[in-house]
Amino acid sequence: MEFPLGDGADVPADATGRRLRNASVLAAMFLFFVLPSSFRASDAAVGRWVSVANRFGAPSVWGLALHTAAFWLTMLALLHFRVLVP
Repeated sequence: MEFPLGDGADVPADATGRRLRNASVLAAMFLFFVLPSSFRASDAAVGRWVSVANRFGAPSVWGLALHTAAFWLTMLALLHFRVLVP
């Protein structure tokens, strides 16, 4: 399969700005979900039912699964409400 690079003439002028904004939003969202403090906060919220993190904020397997699902659902919501535009 070939992916032609082209000269960029067919790319809309605002595409670069959209790509930069989308990448920035996704990077900020990713950082929010992977910080140890967010794992500790999740453990405080749902730690009664499932262990999300240890006392240092290191995630457990269930914590990784929970945060992956939360990241995925948040990304879907951002796409659905057109915050992220392809």
